[in-house]
Parts: sequence; C-alpha cells; structure tokens
Amino acid sequence: MRSDFQRGFTLVEMMIAMTIVTLIAASIYGVVSIGARSAGSGERVTEQARRHRVATGLITRQLSSAVAIRLEDEDGESVPYFLGESESVEFVTSAPQRPDSSGMGLVRYWYEDGALLMSEMPAFAVAGAYRLGADLEDYTLTTVLFYDVDRFRMGYLRTSNDIDDWEESWDAADSEELPSVVRFELSSELPGGPSWTHEVPVYVAVINELHGEDDFRGARSIKSTLREKDKAADKGSDKAKSRSKSSSSSKTGTSGRKTTSTT
Repeated sequence: MRSDFQRGFTLVEMMIAMTIVTLIAASIYGVVSIGARSAGSGERVTEQARRHRVATGLITRQLSSAVAIRLEDEDGESVPYFLGESESVEFVTSAPQRPDSSGMGLVRYWYEDGALLMSEMPAFAVAGAYRLGADLEDYTLTTVLFYDVDRFRMGYLRTSNDIDDWEESWDAADSEELPSVVRFELSSELPGGPSWTHEVPVYVAVINELHGEDDFRGARSIKSTLREKDKAADKGSDKAKSRSKSSSSSKTGTSGRKTTSTT
C-alpha cells in the first residue's frame, strides 16, 4: 500500500544546516578580508620603500650640495642662510629639482601631521623679495615625500671629529658657518615599513674646515682677498726690482771707488 507521506527536514536540521553555512561564510569572509588587508598593506609598504629611495637620494643630494650664501632678511640685511631645527631644515642648494629651475634653489624639508614634506623656490626669487613686495608663495612648489611617518629628527655637527657633539638646531646667521654633517632619522608607522638614519656631509663646510676658510666669505671678500694677493705680489715684484737696482748701483759705486783709489 503506497503512503502519501513524504519525509522533509525538521526544524532542528534546518537550524544545524544554517549554522554550518554561516560558519563557512564567516570563515571565507575572514580569509578574503585578511588577504585584502595584506595585499593593501603590501602595496603600501612597497610604495613606502619606493618613496624611501626617492626621499633619501633627494635629501642627500641637496644637503651635500648646500651653498654658503647670504640672503636678505625682512630688514633688508644680508645674512648667512642655513636654518635647521629638530624637525625641519631650510637652506640654499646648487642641486634644485624644479623643472624650471636653474642655478640655485631655496629648499625646505619639514615634518607635519605624520608626513615629510618639501618645498622649493628659485634662490633669485628671494633676492629683493621684501623690497619689491613679492609673494614668495607664487614661486614655491610643495610636495609630500613620505606618508605615515612615525618619527623624523635632524641633528647638526660642525667638526667631524666631535661625533658626540650633535646639536638640535643650527642658525648660520649666528654661527657664521655651515654644519659639516647633517643627520636625519626617519621611521615609518607601518609594520615592516622603512626606517633609516643617514649622516650627510656638507661638502662646502667640510672643505672650508679642512683649509681653515670661512664659509660665508662672500663675493666681495673673495675679490678683496684676490686684490690683496695681487697687491702683495706687486709689492714683492717692486721690492725685487728695487733690490736689483740697488745691487747694480752698489756694484757701480764700488768699482768707481776702486778706480779712484788706484789713480
């Protein structure tokens, strides 16, 4: 005898099946979410590594090419220009990066809101800007070199032999000289992100220190020094000529006296 009764799922079985499906879906979502975050974090770390190479090369190149130059301040006075703090540095370099730049550029690096920024303007724009009332922001380009910065610190050293005598700030208007070495430290807040410490020699300061020269002699001082050397050379030549003449006249007088005595 055929029964019309068909067996289905009970409520307990439905609940068990739904629980299993929910657990499987949650597991798949967790794996996919972790993979997506890992991929995003890996791309971020890769981008940080690329920016690390760019930022390191740029800062090293421009710092090592720092120029000992005087610029006008707000009072119109010509002062030595190199201003360094613990989280910023501003100087004139002979290696500008602007696409329209030539000659020298006024560069600034600073740490702000978890990022390392840089700005650059032509050095000639600063000359006479206060007297002409020019807005220097019109000549300034600003960009972010590094994101997700956890720490950025700078230090300054004059003599390479005093490796423990690092200073947290440097003002060339007061010291009348450039630092011989600039150290900058940067660490990323990303797990596995780059972290480095670099010590960059400032070639002008190192060479002048080795030769005992002043950094901010200026063009006038150099010209006056050359003129003094030329004058000294001329005086030496005149003295040599006068000694030669006196030597010739003494020889002539001596032979005359000998002739007279003989006669």
